Amino acid sequence: MTGIIYHDDFLNHHTGFGHPEQPERVSEIIKELKKADFSEKLVWDEPRLATIDEIS
Repeated sequence: MTGIIYHDDFLNHHTGFGHPEQPERVSEIIKELKKADFSEKLVWDEPRLATIDEIS
C-alpha cells in the first residue's frame, strides 16, 4: 500500500510561468493514478493540521 495525501486545493498552488510544477500537470497525474492498474494499492487521504505533539 502507498499513501497519497491530496486535496483539490493543491491545484491553487502556482509556481510561475515555466516551472514544471503546474496545476494542469498535477491534475493529470492524479487522474492517471486513479485509473492505473495498481490504483487498488493506493490509499488516498486529505491533509490535516498537525497537532502540537507532532511538531514539538
